[in-house]
Amino acid sequence: MAKTQKKQAVTYSNEVMSRICDLIATGHGLPEIVAMPDMPSRSTIYEWISRNAQASDMYARAREEQADYMADQIVRIADEEYDPQKARVRIDARKWVAAKLKPRRYGDKVQADVTGDLRITWADPGGEDKQ
Repeated sequence: MAKTQKKQAVTYSNEVMSRICDLIATGHGLPEIVAMPDMPSRSTIYEWISRNAQASDMYARAREEQADYMADQIVRIADEEYDPQKARVRIDARKWVAAKLKPRRYGDKVQADVTGDLRITWADPGGEDKQ
């Protein structure tokens, strides 16, 4: 069994967080990012996000941009992928991720129709209740 190598600690800086967010916005996942040299561990990134408001905002914005990136890939995949089954799986995965990351734009639209009678009763300060 191979030993797992502990990552060297990376000190927070706006430059490192900005690089992480740029990678996320262009479709890279955290497992891929933390495997890169000179990148912090996953737990370190989450700690930065929870303790630093600016890092948290940068990360949230990067995830929203990632949704747009995923949506942009859908047309390219549909145009370039020759195997329809493979295209469908790749497109569906990106649609699902985009809908979870940016539900207002890419999520399913839910419409609720309410029907029925409405009865309002109010109290008249100088008299009886009216309907």
